[in-house]
Amino acid sequence: MQNLPNSNPLHPSSGLASVQRCAHRIFVLCFALILLVGIPSFSPGANLPLGGYNEPTIAVNPNDSNNIAYISLHELRVSTDGGATFQPPVYRKLPDSHLSGWDPSVAFDSQGRLFWAYVAHTNDFEDRDLFLAQCDPTTGEVLEGYPVNLTLNL
Repeated sequence: MQNLPNSNPLHPSSGLASVQRCAHRIFVLCFALILLVGIPSFSPGANLPLGGYNEPTIAVNPNDSNNIAYISLHELRVSTDGGATFQPPVYRKLPDSHLSGWDPSVAFDSQGRLFWAYVAHTNDFEDRDLFLAQCDPTTGEVLEGYPVNLTLNL
């Protein structure tokens, strides 16, 4: 009977198992390095506790790299000094017909206008709607007339 190579891709003799072992070793070494030296800070010497929780996102104004917007699940904060400091949080606005929201997103357009989008469900949990707010790019405050329920306009 002829000896054939093992066709199981996870068998120790296969190339895939070797790659997986190597990837695991790299992961363990990186994790150990983070434990030894800490998570690197990208700001000049300080970590800023921005608060909030879940689904953090940042955006940088294409016309002014010192203008940075940060959102978490329920709040928006803006920096005008490259992230050294941030304005107090601005909380998401919803009409009385809606209870809570999720899936926030933030972006600057090519003109430096700041937009904040999020999904929210109605108080009876029957419907979900997409909201869009234009915000002041220096304070994060939601501008008059916003948010707009985009789902109603479909």
